[in-house]
Amino acid sequence: MVLQAAKLLEDAESIHFVFIGGGTMAASLRDQAGQLELRRVHFLPAFPFSEMSEIQADADVGLVIQKANVLDVNLPSKIPVIMACGRPIIAAVNPSGDAYRILEDSQAAILVTTGDATALADAVKDLAGDTGRADRMGEWGRAYAVDHFSQPSSVAAYVRILDNVVEAKPA
Repeated sequence: MVLQAAKLLEDAESIHFVFIGGGTMAASLRDQAGQLELRRVHFLPAFPFSEMSEIQADADVGLVIQKANVLDVNLPSKIPVIMACGRPIIAAVNPSGDAYRILEDSQAAILVTTGDATALADAVKDLAGDTGRADRMGEWGRAYAVDHFSQPSSVAAYVRILDNVVEAKPA
């Protein structure tokens, strides 16, 4: 999907796609990018997780692309990282899943249908042409991450859960 979108945006000189890591599909993606003669698609090796927030902070936009059959309760670890970095997200995720709900609630993402390369290309082009919107989405994502994913908010959520368990326990 991303490579197809990159092909649609090949004439947009300021738009580059960067793949990071050596996942199971890395070699296949490299081959496909070569076959499509994509000049603005780049592949970098995997980095330690401790460095990913710095790398995400350098990006203009974070992409989160999942297969349509990913579980409803799946939340890719890069979503909170991208949000905490104050970057907007373009995502193709399960519309009935937690990731979709979180991205929709946060207003930090443009949500596109999985497999729709044209919608992905349009979303990339829209954000590239409207940096004010991208900045606002990044700010909303950062605020959401602080409110929902930070250590203090996580501890408070656990305390609420434990309090509810204690209150519900019969004497």
